[in-house]
Amino acid sequence: MRASDLGPGDIAFTSMNADAPKIFSFVLLTDIQDSTGIYFTDNGWNDTSWHNTSEGTLLWYYIGNLPCGTEIRIHPGPDSSNIGDIVDVDNGFDINASGDAILAYHGTGLNLPTTFLAGVNIDNGGWLTTPVNATDSKLPPELTDGVDAILLNPHQDNWQYSCVRTRGLATSIRQELMDVSNWVFNNVTPYTPDACVKGCSEIEDYVKRPGSGNTLRFDGSDDYVDCGSGSDFQIQEALQPVLLGQMNRPDLLVLQERQDPQHPMTKVNLKMTGPLRPLSL
Repeated sequence: MRASDLGPGDIAFTSMNADAPKIFSFVLLTDIQDSTGIYFTDNGWNDTSWHNTSEGTLLWYYIGNLPCGTEIRIHPGPDSSNIGDIVDVDNGFDINASGDAILAYHGTGLNLPTTFLAGVNIDNGGWLTTPVNATDSKLPPELTDGVDAILLNPHQDNWQYSCVRTRGLATSIRQELMDVSNWVFNNVTPYTPDACVKGCSEIEDYVKRPGSGNTLRFDGSDDYVDCGSGSDFQIQEALQPVLLGQMNRPDLLVLQERQDPQHPMTKVNLKMTGPLRPLSL
């Protein structure tokens, strides 16, 4: 995916720290192919232009391909990241502990956005209709709070995603990240992002508690699910027959999808008595 193809919700923030060292992180919710660059700024937005340009902007870029589910940590002080490179294109990026917001965008240059990708806000006032202070921001029109931007309230200096979901469809990961109840906070101690999102997979949803029903969705290729010892699975519904097998392990269930373009499988319901967790797909 080229940089110009990224759109709202194709990345999501996974942490934001207003206390030093003020690291923040985000996760890719789509594959990147043939390189990309994303601007991150704590300048505020107002209607169709910037509310202020007195803060700062960083440019993160990566040359090559990255898969959906890759989590990137950015350290503004030394302009470093665990993946890719950082350029401080406008000195002054400094998340304010009294409240601030970060907006991510594609653009043709500094302060020239073409598409906003995501936003995160820890200001008590939230996304303001009429920004006043330098740290205030209105939500850009491409973004929707709770869909591809998140307001983290009540105000705390440091926030991090609590790793409710570590793998799944990009839409499912995004949904969890947009729920403030899935974040933890600390007003004194900053978090070190732990990159708990392990990747996107074909499994849409799974449960961790035994004795629960479960719905899995597949996209047309074989899938492997670690069932846990003593699990009992039964196919309840399939829009297309599947083959069940073992792979030299009693706790591994193989779902093999038949290649029939006229009857593509879209859903399999599994009833289980043991824990279900996805393997790396």
